[in-house]
Amino acid sequence: MNFVIQDMLKFNPREFHWKVHIELAQVYDRIGEDQQANEHLEKAILDCPESSKWKLWLIASRIMQNQGYMDEARMCVERGCIEAPIKQQSVALLEYSKYFEMIKDD
Repeated sequence: MNFVIQDMLKFNPREFHWKVHIELAQVYDRIGEDQQANEHLEKAILDCPESSKWKLWLIASRIMQNQGYMDEARMCVERGCIEAPIKQQSVALLEYSKYFEMIKDD
């Protein structure tokens, strides 16, 4: 982890470190740094509260899709659907439908 990231984490409470990691995972994914994206994604999932994990599984699915890992993307989105609270099921299922729309062209 470079010094800038360490500084960001040093000044944030421990319970918010996962948010920094998920943002970094998305940034690294956009610039094509797959290994860095996956490392930060893993740290985010491990550090986040159980109540938010379902959201991170949906984000992980998008990152896996961008990297071309469609089977892994499907597993992540399915896990997000399973872990989503009842009130958020529609959001998770919408993401699941987006997954199928993405692979339709393959």
